[in-house]
Amino acid sequence: MIYEVIKEHVSNDPNPIQLQKGDYVTFTDRLSGPEGYERWVYCVKEDSEQKGWVPEQVIYKYHDEKGIIMRDYIAKELNVQSGDKFQIIEELNGWVWGKLIPSNEKGWLPKDHLEPSRE
Repeated sequence: MIYEVIKEHVSNDPNPIQLQKGDYVTFTDRLSGPEGYERWVYCVKEDSEQKGWVPEQVIYKYHDEKGIIMRDYIAKELNVQSGDKFQIIEELNGWVWGKLIPSNEKGWLPKDHLEPSRE
């Protein structure tokens, strides 16, 4: 199904965390706030300076503040404007991973910035 962007979104992270299956991470924070985005943890990749928000579903927690990444993940958010077209590939915790149409650029967007396209 094709969706239309109804609210502009601009990424605030020019260097999003990129993780591969088997990477080790340390948790430093949990997301909580008025947005209602639950189940996101702020992670630091071990042996790296990379850090960012990661959905709990991709982490195997083996200690209170440590985990192993279970599948590849990148926290890339898309810059979009109202009227842009988007195809959802996956939904996690109030955000969707998908691709812009027609460019096929992939990334994350807040789900509440989208509605089904009328076209």
